[in-house]
Amino acid sequence: MVTAGVGGAAAATAAVGGKVSVPLLTRTNFAAWAMRMKYILRVHGAWSAVDPESSAAEADGSKEEMAMTIISQGIDDETLL
Repeated sequence: MVTAGVGGAAAATAAVGGKVSVPLLTRTNFAAWAMRMKYILRVHGAWSAVDPESSAAEADGSKEEMAMTIISQGIDDETLL
């Protein structure tokens, strides 16, 4: 489900661990989207799976799956595929 957000920004509503609103990536909002995704991934303990400064030991398979699930919720089908 895509809804309009503050300032007309689109957001995808995702059921990731409950009630989390995942921002939808557009052609013009990458910097803000990336910052919001970083916070969402940190809250869900999955940031180490995408952080280049994290060690490989910190990023296990379940964290990678969680990160991929969350990120994919914020990318429309056309961009994702």
